[in-house]
Amino acid sequence: RKKKAPIKWPLLGSLVEVLCNYHRYNDWLVPYLQKASTMRVDLPAGPTYTYTVDPSNVEHILKNNFANYPKGDAFKENMHIFLGDGIFNADGEEWRRQRKTASFEFSSKILRDFSTVVFKEYTLKLAVILNNAATAHQAVDMKDPKGVIADDLLPDGTKVKKGSLVVYVAYAMGRMTALWGADACDFKPERWLKDGVVQPESPFKFTAFQ
Repeated sequence: RKKKAPIKWPLLGSLVEVLCNYHRYNDWLVPYLQKASTMRVDLPAGPTYTYTVDPSNVEHILKNNFANYPKGDAFKENMHIFLGDGIFNADGEEWRRQRKTASFEFSSKILRDFSTVVFKEYTLKLAVILNNAATAHQAVDMKDPKGVIADDLLPDGTKVKKGSLVVYVAYAMGRMTALWGADACDFKPERWLKDGVVQPESPFKFTAFQ
C-alpha cells in the first residue's frame, strides 16, 4: 500500500500487477499517482509507459515540446473510425498543413454550418459504438498515449526515452488531492466559483475539457 510504483520483476517487469488490475486500470493508477505524480511502468515486450498527472508535464507534452510527442500509430488506428484522417487524428506535417488550412476558415459561417452536420453525424456513430460496448460490458480506451520521438526531460525531472510512451491520466488528475484538495473526489462544481463568477483553471490542470 505504501509503494510509489508497481513492483518490477526480473524479465517480467510490472506485467504481473498490470494483468491483475487490468479490469480496473485507471482506478489502479490513482493511488500510485497520489504518492508520485509521475511513474514508469515497464513491460516485458513493447515500450515503457510513463504516466503523469503533473500539470507542468502535461503542458510540456501538449504545448511546449508538442512536436516530440505525436499521437502515434496506435491512437490513429483506434480513433480512425471516429476521427478519420482529420486534424484531430493527424501528426507532424499533416497536422500542420490541416491546421494552417483550417485557421483561415474558423470564423466563417460555412465552417460552422458544416461542422454542425459533421459533429452530429459522428456523434451518432460514437453513440452506437459506446452503446454496443456498454451492452457487452466492454471498456473503451479513448485516451491512447503519446509517442516519444527523441529522448526528453520532463519539467518534473523525469527522463523519457525515444520510442517510449507517455500518458497524462485525465481520470486520475480529476481525483488528485494535490491539485484539488482533500475533497477532490466530491462532485463540487462550486469549487470553480468565487462570488458566483467562474474562475478558469489551466487547461493543463483540468484536462477533461481542454
